[in-house]
Amino acid sequence: SLASLYTGRYRQGFDLYEARQTLFHRDDSPLPKYTGGKGKVIIRHEQGFGDTLMTMRFLPRLQEMGAEVYIVCPKPLQRLIRDTGLCKIHEDGVDDYTHHLWTMDLMGLFVKEWSDWDDKPYINASLESRARWGSQLGEDRGGLRIGICYGGAARSDSIAAYQIDRRRSLAPSEAMQIVRSRPDAQWVNLSREWGLPEVEDFGARVEDFADLAGIISNLDLVITVDTAVAHLSGGLGVPTWMLSRYDACFRWWPYQETTPLYRNMRCFYQPKMFDWQSVIEDVQKKLNKM
Repeated sequence: SLASLYTGRYRQGFDLYEARQTLFHRDDSPLPKYTGGKGKVIIRHEQGFGDTLMTMRFLPRLQEMGAEVYIVCPKPLQRLIRDTGLCKIHEDGVDDYTHHLWTMDLMGLFVKEWSDWDDKPYINASLESRARWGSQLGEDRGGLRIGICYGGAARSDSIAAYQIDRRRSLAPSEAMQIVRSRPDAQWVNLSREWGLPEVEDFGARVEDFADLAGIISNLDLVITVDTAVAHLSGGLGVPTWMLSRYDACFRWWPYQETTPLYRNMRCFYQPKMFDWQSVIEDVQKKLNKM
């Protein structure tokens, strides 16, 4: 499956992608898989936050097919989905669903070729969240306002996933090279990792992705490694620079500067394994031209 997806053979890749259910020990649902028509459909979150943020754009299309759509997802995503109005949130005790889907099933349902992605913004921060975080950032400060996310969450329950998380993340010292290339900008930390010197950090005040969306909506640019922040910022339509490890995820195929996933995203790839320095220098050059 992954070999097909990494090389752009999506119809074959998504058919084979069903193997993940066995690999990750997904439970068998007693409900039939939704393929269209009227029904009350429960969507279940799987894999990472970024996967659900990426596939959220398809939830309204299920409703266009006749479905009443509910989602089961971790609490950090619930308020954002509710604020955006993409679908309803499942409530305990409700069990009259007629069909089910996993979040990653939505790719196979709607994406036959990679160009089938709709790259228009589909996530909204609430007006209250935008105003609240705009006030905390200082609305009258002027100048460039840039968010930086230098690390993806370390998944210690899997050796393979942990290794990917380390490869996709910058070291704090590497992130500071980017920050210090534009000392005139207002920098905001968007990473769950430790904060950075000279960078504003709201820490525990950021409760969930709805808060993070409010912050990002007030920024001029987001610079992030390949993690959930990239999909949140891309889905919001905020200009985003995504910095990728050399062995990039299949979702960034065909591995060019632009991506079919998000119209306001520019991608920077390591030219060789572990070579963040080349990426940093490219980012610095482009920052200095802004």
